[in-house]
Amino acid sequence: PQAAQPPAVAPPAAVLQSATPSTLNSTTPVPDVRVGDRWVMQTTDHNNPQWSNSTERVVTDVSSSGMTMTSRNARSNYKRSLTYTREWNLVSEREPNGKGATYSPPMRYLAFPLEQGKTWRAEVRKQRSDGGAELVYSLSGEVRGMERVQVPAGAFDAIKVVLQVEIRENGTLLSQATDVSWYAPLAKRSVKTEETSQNLQRAERST
Repeated sequence: PQAAQPPAVAPPAAVLQSATPSTLNSTTPVPDVRVGDRWVMQTTDHNNPQWSNSTERVVTDVSSSGMTMTSRNARSNYKRSLTYTREWNLVSEREPNGKGATYSPPMRYLAFPLEQGKTWRAEVRKQRSDGGAELVYSLSGEVRGMERVQVPAGAFDAIKVVLQVEIRENGTLLSQATDVSWYAPLAKRSVKTEETSQNLQRAERST
């Protein structure tokens, strides 16, 4: 069955003041994502507003180890395929022409079961199908607790996760980023993400 539609990523939605506890009282399990589940995600580029867009993602296949979905840009109707583990960690991305990238091990955005204070580290290699240079991602994540967030889809009780990322090519540090996301168990995915990155080669900062 198709899930209720609204989960949306829409920075910078405000964090609401409510009675929602700031700590987790129990662990949060891997979400039960199913074929047909659908989310509409709104992305705002504060440095280049013209690149802001809306993307629809629909789950097309689910197995015991992972899930595949179609990502469609609402403005251009451009579609690509994304594969994740059941924990929402990115395995691969493919364009219509077959080109894309594979992440080994999968990009560890989340580490279930989510619980208060949990931390993790990972080193991920991004290998491009066109033979381009391999990128190495060094990640460290932490579960910060519960907050209530408001996004266009509504208000959600969500788990705040902070991810620090460094990207290297041939040993050279290219960029650093902080990715803050709010995972809502009701929506079965993150409903809000705020990312700030620093391109060290170009001395550029983006949000």
